[in-house]
Amino acid sequence: ILSESGYREHLAGSDSEEDANRLANCEELLTDARQYDEQAAEDDSLDPSLEGYLERAWLVNETDGWDDETDKVTLMTLHAAKGLEFPVVYLLAVEDGILPHARSANDPDQLEEERRLASAGITRAEHELNLSHVLRRDFRGQRRIAIPSSFLLELPRDEMQCDEARPAVDWDLEG
Repeated sequence: ILSESGYREHLAGSDSEEDANRLANCEELLTDARQYDEQAAEDDSLDPSLEGYLERAWLVNETDGWDDETDKVTLMTLHAAKGLEFPVVYLLAVEDGILPHARSANDPDQLEEERRLASAGITRAEHELNLSHVLRRDFRGQRRIAIPSSFLLELPRDEMQCDEARPAVDWDLEG
C-alpha cells in the first residue's frame, strides 16, 4: 500500500521532519508486522490474521493497568518510565540510531535531549541495571549491523560488568 499509493515516495521526497517521522513509523510497522508473521508461522498459539496482529500490538503497548505491587515484568518506553523506579531495569537497544536516535545525530540540542532520556532510563534502576545491544537488527525493513551506543562510552567503566555477546542462530529467512 505504501508503494502503490505513492505515499512512501511522497514522504521520502519531503524535506519535512514530520514526514521523515511518518515514513520511519510506517517502515517500523512493516518490520513489526513481518516479524509477527514469522512468529505466527512457527507458533500455533498466535492468530496469523490482521486481527491477531492488532490484538497483540495493543496488548504489548498497554501499560495503563500496570500494578507495581505484582512480581511481573513490565514493558514500557523510556518516556513512560519517567518518575518511576524499579528494582531491576533492562534497557534494550542501546545502539546508535536508536539511543541516541538517528535524527539527533546532527543536532546538539536533540542529542542532549536523547542523553537526558537515556539518563532517565538508567536512573530508574534501584538495585540492578542491565544495558544491552545486538550485533544485527531488523530496522525499518532492512537487516543491518548494529553499533553500540556512543552513550555507553560515557558511563563509568569501573562500576560495570560486561558480558560478552553470545552467538545467536542466524536464520536465513530469504532462502
